[in-house]
Amino acid sequence: MNLFYALSLIVSFVMIGTCSRKEKIENLPRIGEFYIYKSALPVYESADRTKIISKVNVGDKVEIVESNIPDKIKGFWYKVIHTDKVGYIPLSEETSKNLVAFLFKSEQGRITASSLRIRETPDLTGKVLGSVPKGTIVQILSQGLVYEKIDDKFDTWMKIKTDEGVIGYSYAGYISKNLDPDTDEVDATRISAYVEIIEEPKYLVRPGGRDLTDQDPAPCGTNSMGMMPGVGGIHKTEFKYTEEGVTYYKIEYAEDSHGCYDSYRGWISEKQVVYIDDIYKYTSQKYGSEYDKAFLDVINENSNRELNVKTLKVEPSEFKVKEPGYTFYEVQYGRIYYKYKGNYYYAGEGWGDLVDVNNDGTNEIISGGDCACMCSEARVTVWNNGKLETIFNEYPEASLRWEVGNNYLTAIRSADYDYESKGVETYYEIKNNMLNQLAKKPSKASM
Repeated sequence: MNLFYALSLIVSFVMIGTCSRKEKIENLPRIGEFYIYKSALPVYESADRTKIISKVNVGDKVEIVESNIPDKIKGFWYKVIHTDKVGYIPLSEETSKNLVAFLFKSEQGRITASSLRIRETPDLTGKVLGSVPKGTIVQILSQGLVYEKIDDKFDTWMKIKTDEGVIGYSYAGYISKNLDPDTDEVDATRISAYVEIIEEPKYLVRPGGRDLTDQDPAPCGTNSMGMMPGVGGIHKTEFKYTEEGVTYYKIEYAEDSHGCYDSYRGWISEKQVVYIDDIYKYTSQKYGSEYDKAFLDVINENSNRELNVKTLKVEPSEFKVKEPGYTFYEVQYGRIYYKYKGNYYYAGEGWGDLVDVNNDGTNEIISGGDCACMCSEARVTVWNNGKLETIFNEYPEASLRWEVGNNYLTAIRSADYDYESKGVETYYEIKNNMLNQLAKKPSKASM
């Protein structure tokens, strides 16, 4: 009888525990969902890569419980529910384009394109389910977090629903959350020019319209008006529009190096600016007295002929070569130029640590890479006949860091963002401007 009673208690505790786990999952907030592009994506037990608890296939339902969860190193994770299990998926799966996250919304949007397609998948190759005409109000069910450029816009995809019940994905660049049609983009003329602000600017939501506010639409959402150029600022403009005899120029910006964070969009009257059709000629004459004109000409030729001398940054570079007579400069963060026998030249891009790996008197430039929050490229760059040449580039699975030995390099690759762990080591030597992989770690005697 005592044994039966004990067994009954154990069964009861197990059932209570199971029910508690189900109840816990059921009560977790669902803040979004994934669209899956790649099958067999792992779901981990915790925000690390220690234990896989399930695999995700194309078409699986994966609900997002929490986003931007940091791990112990540098990575970020999503907390998810998949097949009644709570687990974690790294943000790197999204940056690698294996999936895309959509956060749930419950708001309306207005179609601004003449006709906007609704697709089965959130990409331009998705099957077309239907289309909605300009001005149609749709229900926004969720919005993606990954920005991409389509046409002249930089935005995400949205999951929407029409009044007819069609549910699918459409590009958000043509869906305005502001239901006021007064803020629609005008049919402006495309140009390539700059303007310099000459008086306290008054930015407008559209040519001849009302004053711009920080709640009006911008490429990344709403306007970061504090970032917009003030008096003396020079800004690129790609559109102009004339309203009642006055020409207006569009001032727009979006931070798009690792996603869309800050942005602004507004129009400014010709009465408040100087129109600049040749930015290099204008700024070199006005601001270029401290520079050698021959140097500026070379920089301009290697800057799409759009050099703004007013914002030019030139610093001495510590890069060195074994031949005498070279003077190196770093221009605009990582672009290397040099002067040799009275003439200026563009060497190329090179950022990272300056190291003379093979002890020949000429630097190599080495930089590690990682794919924790955002992916960066690991590179090795060498000096080759007056130019910088990249002889190694890799986007690592997690991280790649370098160690410099006696005439060789060690690449240490990690798969879990643990920079303190040893990782997998691969050895290389640089010979004749080539990076040669070695079978084993060189000994001091052999080098």
